[in-house]
Amino acid sequence: MKRLFGGLIAAIAITFVMIGPAQAAPATQCTGTITGGTTGSLVVPSGATCTLDGVTVNGNIRIMSGGALITDDSTINGNVRGDGARTVQLIDTDVVGTGTTGNITLTGTTGKIVIGSEGCVVDPAVGNNITLIDNEGNIAICFMTVGETINVQGTDDGRIGIHDNVVGNSLLVQDNTGSRITLTNNDVGSTGGGSINVDNNTTTLKLNLTNNHTANALNCTGNVLAPTGSGNTADNGGHGQCVDLA
Repeated sequence: MKRLFGGLIAAIAITFVMIGPAQAAPATQCTGTITGGTTGSLVVPSGATCTLDGVTVNGNIRIMSGGALITDDSTINGNVRGDGARTVQLIDTDVVGTGTTGNITLTGTTGKIVIGSEGCVVDPAVGNNITLIDNEGNIAICFMTVGETINVQGTDDGRIGIHDNVVGNSLLVQDNTGSRITLTNNDVGSTGGGSINVDNNTTTLKLNLTNNHTANALNCTGNVLAPTGSGNTADNGGHGQCVDLA
């Protein structure tokens, strides 16, 4: 593949836009493939697909409505934010930071979201939070180390799979609608003492919780279908619909 940085040939068209008046440096529009090297903040325009392969981003990535972001073996030293993206796939990608950085926040995505690893065999990291609100389509989050919270809320008509993650604080799965939701082999609350909360989800095939652990409580309320599963442990027990699942 053609490359952008370090004197290599660009496979994308580059223009510069300001993300806001307080932004000290312009962000690069990414409309194609970048392979290797280091860049600053990126913005993915509407209708474009930005592919990053082995890239270090020292800044934020903003995905505009209708844009798509696909990364592999990359590091983002900042935030990833999208509103109305077509698809977001962060494969073997670390999103690094503390406080106000190191967050993934996606709302209104119309296609699938994948955050994890190719085949789920390695351990990417997110410094702070993964927040997925009011998206459409399938969601997979696997083999991630998340410093604070995973929050998946308001998904419309998609399958949700969250498995083999280490989550420092809480795992929240709430107000989603789709065919199935599965939570498997997640370790939650090891640093922040948070709970697993599974509330007000509507599934047509199954809602399954298997072999999860939380340092606090496993809370389930208002779900249709009712949760099933086994092998869960909660230091403060199971509650509501999950009273017999931990």
